Amino acid sequence: MCTLTYLPLENNQFIITTNRDESTLRPAALAPRILERESGSVLCPIDGKAKGTWVATSETGVTACLLNGAFEKHTPTGNYRMSRGNVVLEIFDYERIDTFIEEYNLEDIEPFTLILLEKKQHLKLTALRWDGSHKHVQMLDTAIPHLWASATLYPPKVIAKRKQWFEAWLSRNPEFTQENIIHFHKTAGEGDPENDLLMQRGQQLRTMSITSVLSGHAANEMYYEDLMNRQVVTQTLTHKCRTSRPIIQ
Repeated sequence: MCTLTYLPLENNQFIITTNRDESTLRPAALAPRILERESGSVLCPIDGKAKGTWVATSETGVTACLLNGAFEKHTPTGNYRMSRGNVVLEIFDYERIDTFIEEYNLEDIEPFTLILLEKKQHLKLTALRWDGSHKHVQMLDTAIPHLWASATLYPPKVIAKRKQWFEAWLSRNPEFTQENIIHFHKTAGEGDPENDLLMQRGQQLRTMSITSVLSGHAANEMYYEDLMNRQVVTQTLTHKCRTSRPIIQ
C-alpha cells in the first residue's frame, strides 16, 4: 500500500499495480479471494491483522487502492475506531463512488489516500485524501499514467525521485503490459534498499507483496506475488466465471 502506478489501456481498460511496504511483524496477509458485498462480488487480498485490504476490484467495475497518509507524514494517535483497510471494503457497499465519498463518515480514521476507479459509461479516476479532518477530492486524467507513494514512508523528494524513475520507464515502454509494469515495481531504483521500489529498512520493514489488477472488457485479472513466501496467485473475476490457480516459485 505504499507505491502505486496506473496505466491506461484502450477502451477504458487499465492496469493498476501496488507494492505493499509493511512491518514484518504484522500477521501474514491472505492471498486474493472472492468476497460478497452489498454491490456484488469483490476480489482482494486480506490483511492478516485487521482483515481489511489495500487493493480490491469488483464485478461492478470499481477498483480501489489504499495508500497510508494524505499529503504529509502524520503522527498516529493510536486511537482510531477502524482500520483504513476496512474502509476500502466498505466502498463496495455503495452503488457509486460519488455516493461513498459524499456520505461516508471518516471521523476517527487515520489519514489515507484512496485511488478509486469506476467504469460506467466512461472510466473515472478519483483521488480521495483524508487528512484526519477534511476530505480532499481530485478528479484525474484517465488517459495518462500516474504514480503515487505513501506520505508516511516517503518524503516529497523521494516521491519525486520515484516519479522520475516512472517517467524514464514510460519512455522505454510505449506499450503497456502487466508483465512489464510488475518488472518495474521489482527493479526501479538506484541501489538504495531503503528507498528503491522493492524496499527494505532493517529487519522489520520491507516490501511484502506486489499486487496488479488488469481490468479488461469482460474480466478483472489480479496478480498477487507474496515476496516473503515466494508464491504467486492469479485470480480472475467476471460476472459469470471465477478461477484461481496458485504457482509456487
